[in-house]
Amino acid sequence: MLHRIDVVSGCSPRCPSCTACSDSPWQASLEQVSAASDAETLLLGGGDTTTWRHLAAFLALNQTRATPQAVMIEAPARALTTAMLRSLARRGVTGVLVQIEGSGAVMLKTANLGDGERVVAEAEALGLQAHVRLCVRPITLTLLSGVAGRLSPRSTWVELIAADWGQTPVGYQPAAVERLLSLGQVAVFSGHRQTGHGYLPPCTMPTFWKRRPAAWQSAAWQLNPDLPEQANTVLPACATCDLRMLCRWNDLPLLSEKLRATAKPIVGGRLPWLKERKTEIAVPAFIIKQRPPAEVVCVSPWTTMEITDPAGDVHQCCSAWTVSSRGNVHGTTLG
Repeated sequence: MLHRIDVVSGCSPRCPSCTACSDSPWQASLEQVSAASDAETLLLGGGDTTTWRHLAAFLALNQTRATPQAVMIEAPARALTTAMLRSLARRGVTGVLVQIEGSGAVMLKTANLGDGERVVAEAEALGLQAHVRLCVRPITLTLLSGVAGRLSPRSTWVELIAADWGQTPVGYQPAAVERLLSLGQVAVFSGHRQTGHGYLPPCTMPTFWKRRPAAWQSAAWQLNPDLPEQANTVLPACATCDLRMLCRWNDLPLLSEKLRATAKPIVGGRLPWLKERKTEIAVPAFIIKQRPPAEVVCVSPWTTMEITDPAGDVHQCCSAWTVSSRGNVHGTTLG
């Protein structure tokens, strides 16, 4: 399973679109990160992870393990130069999560942004997995929708920011955000960096919630044990919404006051990815007669593969029960 740990604070200089990173400069110790040794895939984040002072030592230590962890590096596009990508590939990094804030030569030059699409192409040419976080502002929504379409079906996380650069918040039309997410079945809301921020709640997109609820899976939708268990009361719809005990959304600037009032409560709010499997038909008698005297607990790990993670990892049967993945639908073969 994917485990994200912040190792650095915000980038220096700051990314134009970033609203999630810490302003106070700090860096994690090697011991703090090494303590997450039980994670199958480790996402090192927080800002420009390439500047973490212990990165080289951690990667070298990881290669000495009997089973090295899969390590993903999070960074803005401008930090992932050709030389940096080659260095990461040499040192055993599995892939990169590149933050894309704009597209087109004029915007990239004006805002001092890196070319995220170039990063994706070069990373994959080096054998690295390439995942994408689109940091979207109202003025860049249409532009980055085009980027999402061109990069599909790669894993793409969408993080919404309420205001354009230096402007007051204007919010989003849910239909426009739905169109962006519909460009690829792996485009989902990002919840890696801010619980409750950076996405629209299902009550503003009820039709899309019914069609593709997995778009919210990475947006902190299980109850966080570090937060008090209480019902969400941010919107009028929360009072009768079946998700009120699970939903942590509180990013009011993303929606106009009118849209907040027209949100529709979700009925039947059990999270689809937490549903227990049910046997659809009885096992035929002739199969039961062929079974050995010893009870067979479960054969699914030998007959079933599934993909439940937006990152594209393939697991035998239940991803929470079997150990490690069997490959990645976006970049590796089954093994």
